[in-house]
Amino acid sequence: ETRAGLLAVPVKDIDGKATTLGAVKGGKAWLVVNVASECGYTRQYSGLQSLYERYKAQGLVVAGFPCNDFGGQEPGTEKAIKKFCQANFKVTFPMYAKVAIKGNDAHPLFEKLTGKSSGHPGPVGWNFNKFLIGADGKLIARFGSDVEPDSEELEKAIEKAEMAREVAILRKQVKGSRGLGTLLGTVGLAALVFGLIEGQNNSDDTYTRDDSQSTRDT
Repeated sequence: ETRAGLLAVPVKDIDGKATTLGAVKGGKAWLVVNVASECGYTRQYSGLQSLYERYKAQGLVVAGFPCNDFGGQEPGTEKAIKKFCQANFKVTFPMYAKVAIKGNDAHPLFEKLTGKSSGHPGPVGWNFNKFLIGADGKLIARFGSDVEPDSEELEKAIEKAEMAREVAILRKQVKGSRGLGTLLGTVGLAALVFGLIEGQNNSDDTYTRDDSQSTRDT
């Protein structure tokens, strides 16, 4: 399957191999996080791993991008970072090479995530910001450092993104259906999914959070 948008931006994994976010098989939603090993929020690795384990089967990909731009709290090499994450938090979600987020050397992925056309623009303020990307390669929502991985608002956003992917698949099936029985069955299933999404839409207002009010550590 060909990926587009943010999912097609060239990146390198933690071992230095050229890849893209979209290269992860089975992905329906991606949670990009700028991580650091010596930050007060480093404990969120544990929550991110739990989140990944909980939603992996439904298509969630947690993507960790180490960055040393905020407080110099990620000074190690990729090899050291990988060892730290596995030894201390048993991280199994995809980790990527260190990136710059601020200044002229900012990585293209984070330039796009924070740019005016992203839908949720603004600079990253600290470590462990979270960016939720849909299967279409577009940024769905953004959360600050203080939004914990097990927070209700983040989990709801992930579930909504996963269901949106299913709806997109169902729409293609409806369009390509030839038999009336197949068409009616697909439409019925689509209506059920739409109803679930609509129910979530009515239960909360927005999934967009920035970190302007986050408590930052130094």
